[in-house]
Amino acid sequence: MNDNRNARKIVIIVCVVVMMMVIALGSVMIIPFFAMKKLVNDAVNNDNTLYNVNITAVIADNITRRDDDGNTVYTPVYEYEYEGKTYRANGSVSSTNRKYNEGDKVEIMISGKFPGRMMDPSYNPQTMIKKAGKTVSKAFLTIILVPIAFILIVTSIILVVVLKNSRESEVRVRESDYGYSDPNDDYRG
Repeated sequence: MNDNRNARKIVIIVCVVVMMMVIALGSVMIIPFFAMKKLVNDAVNNDNTLYNVNITAVIADNITRRDDDGNTVYTPVYEYEYEGKTYRANGSVSSTNRKYNEGDKVEIMISGKFPGRMMDPSYNPQTMIKKAGKTVSKAFLTIILVPIAFILIVTSIILVVVLKNSRESEVRVRESDYGYSDPNDDYRG
C-alpha cells in the first residue's frame, strides 16, 4: 500500500511540475514576442500631426514594376488639388495586390504647410505593418497556446484521475481495516 501512495505522490508532483514548467515556458516565449511587436510598432509609428488637412484625391495611375520574385507590384499615384494647385504624389506602399483602380476617389491627409506631402490613412506603412502584425500574432499565439493548452489539459486529466483513484483506494483500505465487509449486509445493529 505504501508503494501505491508513494507512486501517486510522485505522479502528482510530476504533474504539478509539468504544469508549472509549461506555464513558465509559455510566458518565456510570449513576453519577448509582445516586446518585439511593440518595438516594431514603435519603429514604424510616424508623427502624423504634420498631416492636418483632409482632401479627396483621385487615383491617377498605378505605377507597376516587377519585384525580385517576378511579381507585379503596384504603387498608387494620388492626384489632388489644394488652394488652386494640382499635386501628384506616389503612395508610400506598394503591393502585389492593386489596392485602388484608376479613377477611384480616396480620402487622404496632406500637410497645410507642405501640400505636396500626403498620407493615405488606410494605406500606409503603419496600417500595413499593423495588419501584418495581427496576422502574425494570431499564428504565433495559435502555435504556442494550442500545445500549451493541450499539455495542461492532459496533465490536469491525469492529476484528477490519480487523485480520484487515490481517494477510492483510501476508502477501500479503511473498509478493510474493520475486517469483513458485506455490501449486502442490512444489519443496522
